[in-house]
Order: sequence, then C-alpha cells, then structure tokens
Amino acid sequence: MRNLLLIVVALAVAGLSGWVHGRITDRWGPPSNVLAVAKQVENLTLEIDGWQSDPSGKIDDATRKLAGAEGYFSRRYIHENTGAEAHVTILCGRPGPISLHSPIYCFTLSGMTQLGKEAPTQLGAAENGPNADGQSPTETSFAFLVADYRPPESKGGPDIRTFWSWSPDGQTWSTPDDARLTFARQPYLYRLYFTAPVRLFERAAETDQEDEENAATANPVDEFMREFLTRFAQVSRNFETE
Repeated sequence: MRNLLLIVVALAVAGLSGWVHGRITDRWGPPSNVLAVAKQVENLTLEIDGWQSDPSGKIDDATRKLAGAEGYFSRRYIHENTGAEAHVTILCGRPGPISLHSPIYCFTLSGMTQLGKEAPTQLGAAENGPNADGQSPTETSFAFLVADYRPPESKGGPDIRTFWSWSPDGQTWSTPDDARLTFARQPYLYRLYFTAPVRLFERAAETDQEDEENAATANPVDEFMREFLTRFAQVSRNFETE
C-alpha cells in the first residue's frame, strides 16, 4: 500500500511538472488572454495631436516569432509643423521571449552599430486628473534605456536614437537588470521602442535651455513620447483579456 501511494504521488508530481513546463513553454499555444491583448495592440492607431501617422512597415513572421511577439504595433509619426519623424514599435507576447530581446542584440544583428553604451533615462508623462492636493496634474516617470545606432553603409540613413522599456500593463515602464526574472509571473508583457534621428536631440541640446519654446520646436519628439505614453496607458487600461 505504501509503495502504491509513493507511485501515485510520483506520477502526480511528474504530471504537474509536465503541465507547468508545458504552460511556461506554451506547448499548447499561447493562452487566450495573451492572444486577446496582442490582437488589440495590432488594432491600435493612437493618433497624437500635431502628428500625422501611418504604418511604418510590416514585421515579417520570422522576425516576429524570433522576438516572441504574438502581436505588434508599428507606426511612423510625422510632426505637422517641423516634419520631424518618430517611429514607435510595441511588441506584445509572453514574458519569457519578450523580455529577452532588446536593440543591443536585435539592432546589432541586423547590421547596425551601437554608438556608446546604453544609458538609463526617465520620461515624465502627466497623468489625467489632479494630484493629492487637487491643484495640478501629477507627474509619473517612466524608466527607459537609450542608445544611439548607426545603420550599415549599404543602407545609409541618419544615426538614430532609440529608447526602450518593458511593461506588464501599459501603465508603468521599467528596465530591470533581469527582465525575464522580474516579469516571469506576468501573463503577458509589452516591449516598446521609440526611435528618432539623433540630429533632433543634438539640435535641441544646442538651443538655449531657458528658451523652452524654441527647444520644443527643435525637437518635438520629447513631448511626443510623453504624450504617447499617456495615451497608451489610457487605452491599454481598457484592454479585454478574454
């Protein structure tokens, strides 16, 4: 009887281990909640005042699967007054594969050269509604990593500055040292990229720091990123997971 009980327990443990491993590796396909959110990401347009937008190119299936994305958002935004361009890409999928990739690997594999070490930065975005004192909107900081990249000579084009981060809910963005471990228990994960020509940021840096209006004209991308983060937080809060 005791031996039979040990056998039953062993089989139960083995079965549970197999089920857990299958769920982690998506042996039976991604869970329905991941596919539901990914589909809504693909259906986004997210218009930003003062900017025109259009799809910035389809990600082929091989690249999408390599990145672990079940769905993605990719659009090019053009500032109506200055012609400045910014590209936004959001990948959505299971935390394991989404947490592993970043421009450090993806961009360099595509032939781009990273110009200097990536650095942490904060992008502030004003939330809707007053703060605790009821006087003014509160300010939330979103953590990103940033680095500059140079396209291969065969393709040409300007050096680009890329900001990237991860979020489990579209509300908060962070860049933990071990993203896979940090987000392991989340049902799904977003990875977001902002890219724009480096020259826009250099031009803004040369502008008198006290002249905020001219600085914004030199590089409207900063304000665009803040506005986009706020809009995506609003929209993703209402995503259906079934």
